[in-house]
Amino acid sequence: MRKPPLNLKVLESFCAIMRVGTVTEAAKSLHLTQSAVSRQLAQLEDALGMSLFLRDKGRLLPLPEAHELFKEADFTLSGFDRIRHLAEDLQSLSVAKLRIVGTQGFIDGILAGAVTSFMTTFPDVKIFLDSRSAETVIEQVAGRAVDCGFVKSPLTNPLLSIEPMFSCGTVCAVKREHPLARLDVITARDLHDMPLILLGKGRSFTFRGFLQQAFHQAGAYMNIKAETHTVSTSCTLAAGGIGIAPVNELMAQSYRHMGLAFIPFHPVITHEFSFITSAQFPPSRVTQAFLAHCKKYFTQIKKPSQG
Repeated sequence: MRKPPLNLKVLESFCAIMRVGTVTEAAKSLHLTQSAVSRQLAQLEDALGMSLFLRDKGRLLPLPEAHELFKEADFTLSGFDRIRHLAEDLQSLSVAKLRIVGTQGFIDGILAGAVTSFMTTFPDVKIFLDSRSAETVIEQVAGRAVDCGFVKSPLTNPLLSIEPMFSCGTVCAVKREHPLARLDVITARDLHDMPLILLGKGRSFTFRGFLQQAFHQAGAYMNIKAETHTVSTSCTLAAGGIGIAPVNELMAQSYRHMGLAFIPFHPVITHEFSFITSAQFPPSRVTQAFLAHCKKYFTQIKKPSQG
C-alpha cells in the first residue's frame, strides 16, 4: 500500500504538538480542530512507518525519534517561513522586516533595549525576535532562516560573517544590604564557602571553567546553592537572598531595579559577543542599519561597574 506523502501542514502539526505537549493545545495554536491535528499526526506516523509518541491515558509522550525529527522539522519550517516573508517583502517594499535570533538571556535582557531604540529611529521596520539555543542560533543564521543573530565569542564558522559587538567583565550580583556589597571588588577568596548562584554547565561552559579556575587558584571552596540558565533568573535569586551570582556585567544592568549591587569580580573574566549574518549572501540594508545601530547602542550603555 502506498504511504501518504509528507507535507508542510503535517510537519506544522507535529511541531506544534512537540512545542505545547498536547493535541488540544496544538490545535488551538494552529486554529484547527483537534481531530484534524490528530489525523495529521497519524498521517505522519503512517508515512514514516513508526510511532513518534507513547500514548498514556490521553497523554502523548515523545519518543527519542520524535525529538530527532522535531529538530530537523523545526529548522525546515523556519526556512519556509523565510521564503514566505521574502515573498511578502518583494510584494511590498514599503515596510522592511528584520528577523533576529539570540539566546534567551540576551534577547530578554540588553537586546530588548537595542531593538526599542532602533525601532524609534526606524518606525516602519517590522521586527521578529526569537530566542533559541546557541547552536540553533548559528544554524538558523547560517541557513538564512533569519537575517542576523547574536552569539558568544570566540566563534569560527566559514558559513558565517562574524562582527565583534562588545566585550565586558564579570560582576557579582548581591543584595545591597549584603556585607560584600560594600567592597570595591570581590575575589574568589571573598566568596569562599559563600552560597553561590551559577549559570548551568551546559549553557556557559567556558565561563564556568574560568570561575572554577579562579576558586582553585585562591584555595576557595565553591558552595553552589543554585544553578540557572539565564542572567535574569540568577539575579532574581540573588535579589531573594539565595546567594551571590557571578554574571555578565552588561547583561546584569537590566536587573539593577531589583535592589542589587553589582561588584566587579577579580580576576577579570571577560564575556564577548558577536553579531552574525550569513557569509553566503550580503546582509540587507535594514540588517546593515541594525548592525550600525547596535554598535553605537552598546558603546553608549557600556559603563564601568558600580554598586
